[in-house]
Amino acid sequence: MNMVDFLNIWGLILIGLSLFAGLMVRWSSVAGAVLLLFYFVAYPPIPGYTFGSITEGSYLWVNKTLIEFFILLVFAAFPTEMFLGADV
Repeated sequence: MNMVDFLNIWGLILIGLSLFAGLMVRWSSVAGAVLLLFYFVAYPPIPGYTFGSITEGSYLWVNKTLIEFFILLVFAAFPTEMFLGADV
């Protein structure tokens, strides 16, 4: 469990810094999307599944994790060569 916590923390830091700086945006978007997919699968917003636990709101099948997942997939598919970035 300690190794998973370590990898999660450093994955979030490195993916976030890479997206902010504009370095390897396509690869960091894919890595971030995979990480968000793991978060969504681990704690899905299925009605009745979250009963008795603390939640942020009343989501029905779609939560912010799933929306962020699709946004990162759009970033991965978007042609970044036309825009300024650190990896251009």
